Amino acid sequence: MRLFCFPQAGAGGGVFFDWPKHLPPWIEVLGIELPGRATRLNEPPLASVAAMAERLAEAMGRLDPKPALFFGHSFGAIVAYELTQRLKLGAMPLPLAMIVSACAAPHLPSRFAANLYALPCKEFLFELSKRGGLPLEAETNCKLQELIEPALRADIRCRELWLASRTGVLPEPLQMPIYPMGGASDDFVAETDLAQWQRYTNEMHPVVLFPGGHFYLRQELRAVAERIAEIASAHRNEKSSCSSDDVDIRDIGADDLDAYIDYWHDPGNTALDALGVDCAKVYPADKMREMMAIGIDKNAKRVRSEASVLAIVFRGRTVGVHELTELRAGESAIMHAHIWSKGLRGHGIGAVSYVKAMQCYFDRFSLKHIRFETPKANQAALRIKEKLGLRKLGSGLLDLPILKAPVATDTYVVTREQMPALLEAIAALDGGRRLAG
Repeated sequence: MRLFCFPQAGAGGGVFFDWPKHLPPWIEVLGIELPGRATRLNEPPLASVAAMAERLAEAMGRLDPKPALFFGHSFGAIVAYELTQRLKLGAMPLPLAMIVSACAAPHLPSRFAANLYALPCKEFLFELSKRGGLPLEAETNCKLQELIEPALRADIRCRELWLASRTGVLPEPLQMPIYPMGGASDDFVAETDLAQWQRYTNEMHPVVLFPGGHFYLRQELRAVAERIAEIASAHRNEKSSCSSDDVDIRDIGADDLDAYIDYWHDPGNTALDALGVDCAKVYPADKMREMMAIGIDKNAKRVRSEASVLAIVFRGRTVGVHELTELRAGESAIMHAHIWSKGLRGHGIGAVSYVKAMQCYFDRFSLKHIRFETPKANQAALRIKEKLGLRKLGSGLLDLPILKAPVATDTYVVTREQMPALLEAIAALDGGRRLAG
């Protein structure tokens, strides 16, 4: 399990350097380090919370999927919350839970002085020092203060502007637990402020207070780590996955073409490379667009759809396709799956979309069975077949015109008679966890 840790204003991921020593070895601690601080001191700080969330969402999309928790302290909790909203908007995997530390619920008026970021340098640093907002080693080190001041000022400005931009209408509650914690002697975030996070979640947990003020983490790390380990243990066997209702299947449309073509022509697409696809043998982008557009247009004029390319729609967003090759209507076909985003692979989308797409293909083309030739190198796809309980016939070679060479595969077959059991299985999913890859 990953624990993404979002630090207070101006700080980098290094503030969490000692955390792994106090947490179980199965928790991977990842400290968030935004531009303008620590190892990224030469980069300009980002100008808004939205920009931070966008940058972090892009970075997380490049990671291999893994269950995760978010921990945010003070300003870091705001960044974690905004990132969660950005992931939700982009139909990306969400954390299993969010831990907010020393941060008032976003709709509450701030207990910090207004326009703090606009003060001259000396006054700005003095005000922060009074609040305990400077690292201990920086309080008497002018040179260090000069280094950290730009990121501190930028973050505090981002925080104030973000809070000022909030409308009176609260967003839809997150469908995940929130665990609030703070310092019992915090002059800026009261226990009641933390309790107001209940308006942002469908599962609020009690506020836990530790001895200390706004930066209680410094002296209470061991106790905090114990609490985080408890939370992580409670979610250890869960997956950041989807339910059956999250996934829809429909005919591919004109609005899907850009993503479809980008997938086949992205030189950095490691999924295609792993499958042995020779990009030089793929139709040029213009030709592919023309052919797909003609097919979409023809199909739109039919009374009954005959499309063999189905869009995979996850939480309202097209994230991939299923396709058929060697289609023999009334008999059989080979079915394929492609998920655009690496960050969305392994979260149960494939397990659900496979079943829904198969049902569509069986009905549409009166098929007796559907075959899968799954490359042995594609372990995620093989796991989906196993979890669905598909019958393995043996091994074979897949030899398509776009491949560099024939690819070794495992062969699976699904018959029409198996579909009721498969549909029942995905309908009974508990958050997609039983079938998640």
